[in-house]
Amino acid sequence: MRRFLRRVSYPPIGLRGFAHAGTGRNLPERGHRSTTRVRLTDAVDALERLERNPAAVHSTGLTDVDRQIRGGVRGNQFVIIGGRPGSGKSILGGQIAKTFAERGEPSLIISLEMDRAELAERFDKSIDRHTLRGLPLYLVDSVCEADRIAGLIRLAKRKHGIQLVFLDYLQLAESSDRLASRERQVAEVSRMCKRLAMELRIPVIAACQLNRASDKENRPPRLSDLRESGSIEQDADIVLLLHRDEHDNAKVIIGKQRNGSTGIVPLAFRPEIYRFDNHAHPADVVRFGSDQ
Repeated sequence: MRRFLRRVSYPPIGLRGFAHAGTGRNLPERGHRSTTRVRLTDAVDALERLERNPAAVHSTGLTDVDRQIRGGVRGNQFVIIGGRPGSGKSILGGQIAKTFAERGEPSLIISLEMDRAELAERFDKSIDRHTLRGLPLYLVDSVCEADRIAGLIRLAKRKHGIQLVFLDYLQLAESSDRLASRERQVAEVSRMCKRLAMELRIPVIAACQLNRASDKENRPPRLSDLRESGSIEQDADIVLLLHRDEHDNAKVIIGKQRNGSTGIVPLAFRPEIYRFDNHAHPADVVRFGSDQ
């Protein structure tokens, strides 16, 4: 474990604190939050406190998406960004994490697909380098095991007060049970993400690969296209499905939202700076149902 911490303790963008992370003894043990019984009236009081606190809802930086997901993402939510390869799910998740950091809300990106230099290069296209260096944005690119990912997230919360985690991407995280079926392994990682969101009271966003069905059938993606595990659909509070055509016309399909409506949000994709922007005509947002 000591060797592991040294390996992830390089100082990329804003990762100064991890250089002094200490030994494995500082990582909290795995486990569940202690169970507390409360009366319904206490739960209602907690709801009202959240409603009176504007900081409880965090904007994604995309007004049209925020409008569709009740103002933004919330602490304790597990959010999936699903898409086929090349659809932009890593770009969108990283962009949301950068938006948090630009507001002074520390965020953590755990990339299992790209190294830190590639991530920095993408951000460098849309923000000047001096500003980029000062963002409270923490990057990790050298850990795949689910247990260690969970420990690292807890450590980042304790040491840096992170307000958001983006995991890129979920199916690349390695389960502790190597002998289990692939579906069970993915389900374990999915449940871990939801537990961490609840435990740390922060949004946990994970990119998720979709199967080939939407490509074969030449249609936009849907919930059933989530690859390898129905548990992802069950665990997630919000599922955003990205779709881009050959002309870079983009849209986010809100395939699931607890206590909110589903719908389609057109976005403008700017490939030259690796960024999604609000569509020129927000009236194009389409709501087509609710997910209660």
